[in-house]
Amino acid sequence: MSGSDIKAIGVSFLQDVSVTSLKELADDTFRKSFEDLVHQLNADAGALWIIDKEKPEELTIAVNVGSRGSSIEGHISQELSSGLVSKAFREETVVHDEGAFRDPEKSYSVDVTLGQMTNYQIAMPFFMFGQKVGAVTAVQVSTLEAPSRNDWGFKQDCVERFSHWVAVAQRLLEYSQVRRES
Repeated sequence: MSGSDIKAIGVSFLQDVSVTSLKELADDTFRKSFEDLVHQLNADAGALWIIDKEKPEELTIAVNVGSRGSSIEGHISQELSSGLVSKAFREETVVHDEGAFRDPEKSYSVDVTLGQMTNYQIAMPFFMFGQKVGAVTAVQVSTLEAPSRNDWGFKQDCVERFSHWVAVAQRLLEYSQVRRES
């Protein structure tokens, strides 16, 4: 397969990127890897959010790991104009917020929908085939069932581990798409 073939596959994929197409690429190995990362970071959940062609003004969860699992995939969205995950996407930057509940840019819409409080978060943009398609997050949350813990926050080494995993995950999903199309 030539470089131009791979580029054509990427262009085609990016034209129709959706929650469904990303969910299909996120096979069991991808999900297990994401779950392992979330566990290593001492996070409660992780999510891959994308700009779905059906909702171009929102980031929507395409892949979710944690206690809610895949049940919220395609059902939870965040407007691009507010929130820390959207900030990571818009500004193409890593958001490592120690105490997300205090950040003036935090949006509470997802927390209200899920009945939780996001206390700490790492978020960064997610690229495929050279184009920004979404963002990835790891979060520590409190709920009425689990209101407290002793080990809050993400240290810098967690942010670095998260960043390395995201870089590999981007290539892994690209490879999966190329393999599927060839």
